[in-house]
Amino acid sequence: MLIPTGVVESEVRRTPWVSICLLVLLVGLYLTGVHGGVSAKQMHDFRQELAHTVDFWLEHPWLEAPEGLADMIGGQLFAKLSDGIEEGRKEAERRGAVPLPSVAARQQEELDALFGRAERLLAQRADRGLSYTPSRPEAKALVAHMFLHGGFWHLFGNVLFLFVTAPFLEDVYGRFLFGALYLLGGAFAAAAHGLFTLYPDVPLLGASGALAAVMGAFLIRLGRSHIRFLFVPILFLPMFRFSFALPAFVVLPLWFGEQVLSARLAPDAPVAWWAHIGGFAFGMAVAIGLKIFRVEERWINPAIEGSIGWSQDPGLLKASDARSAGAFATARNSARAVLAKDPGNVDAWRSLLDTEVASGRRAEGAAAATRLLERYAATRESELAVALVREVQEPLADVLPARFFLAAASVLERAGDWAAAWAELEALVVRVPGDPASVRAALKMADFARRDGSDDEALDLLAWAKSHPACETGFREAATRAEEEILQRAPALASSGRSIPVRRFAAYGEPRTFPAHVPA
Repeated sequence: MLIPTGVVESEVRRTPWVSICLLVLLVGLYLTGVHGGVSAKQMHDFRQELAHTVDFWLEHPWLEAPEGLADMIGGQLFAKLSDGIEEGRKEAERRGAVPLPSVAARQQEELDALFGRAERLLAQRADRGLSYTPSRPEAKALVAHMFLHGGFWHLFGNVLFLFVTAPFLEDVYGRFLFGALYLLGGAFAAAAHGLFTLYPDVPLLGASGALAAVMGAFLIRLGRSHIRFLFVPILFLPMFRFSFALPAFVVLPLWFGEQVLSARLAPDAPVAWWAHIGGFAFGMAVAIGLKIFRVEERWINPAIEGSIGWSQDPGLLKASDARSAGAFATARNSARAVLAKDPGNVDAWRSLLDTEVASGRRAEGAAAATRLLERYAATRESELAVALVREVQEPLADVLPARFFLAAASVLERAGDWAAAWAELEALVVRVPGDPASVRAALKMADFARRDGSDDEALDLLAWAKSHPACETGFREAATRAEEEILQRAPALASSGRSIPVRRFAAYGEPRTFPAHVPA
């Protein structure tokens, strides 16, 4: 057994909500009991009863056709049958074989009873009138039938093909166009089935016609994609299984050819071959039309990129290719060219950071990481900012500038991780105690300690900051006010002398003695 499991090239630009909704709807309707249709056994029994009805009528041509028989077998077949019945009636009249009216009435009742059994077999389904019957087309059934399934394996097969093809076609065509393709493709598939089916009164249901349209469009638009398969030999060597991938331009034409061959060799099979053929052809035609008129390039892509707020600059693509090839100078220059046009481009800063780290220019990489982190903070990209802080700690820790630690503490505090924010501020003060940025770090740590109830440590930090040579008047005044607020709340702390460098700062982590100030 071959089971399609996915597509190798499985990236999409945004969540495929239409495909997800289709999946939920198909499975949900089946689980709630809205399914049914005609099973293989029902189809066999129905055909037997219908054949008995027709045979009995041919044997008794003087009888009237049961009401509804023309709809059940189709107008064209009924017309041919009527011609034969008319000849049989004339022959019976010529030979005097027409029975008495009382006998003919009993025979008519038997004929109607045979036809009634065939009708009841078709009525035994749980589709709630939503299946599409070609002999009695209804608008609601034309749409609803493509969301129903007759059994678990029928549903399972269609869900697999939906999973393999739909999200990726939705990504390139957009949600509206993809949804329209599914609905119109399903309707076209039903119409094709209605034209060629031998049993127009048998209801049609299932998503396979609509999915055939999706597959046809997938062949034209994404034919070079590789579809993964799992081979499971159920009957022989069940433990031996393996997976492989084939291009869509190989797999899908083979599937389509199988449908065409089956329609010719097994037209009586309980499978809507012509729905598959019509849907696939419709999808191909739509995709070819979209390609000819460049609909995707002119309207769909700009709309999608506008909605997600992202469009890759060609210079960044060049930078990525050059970095992969080891041409770091070219990659660096390409990223800088983008930044010259757009200094706030986070993708360009990310590209430059990756290039500098890959080329071993750690100081330049630290500078790029700082600018990138500040852009993340400005745009409130908290998750990306936190991830960046953790990413660069090990490879660039000893060359990161003071600005990086301040920005890192800010984003970590915003994310609710006070302990990590404290660690960034402490690292700044310990590594570059003479830098003016360490004053701001110490004041922020004092604020953390106050909010944590560690007033003694807060006073130590405030004293250290006030005595710093780079402590400006505004910072010193703010520190003094904070000291006064603490001492009003805890006057006993005022009697303890505080020497510089201060003895400990342990609100988050191990107790630590800060180094003395060293002018920057």
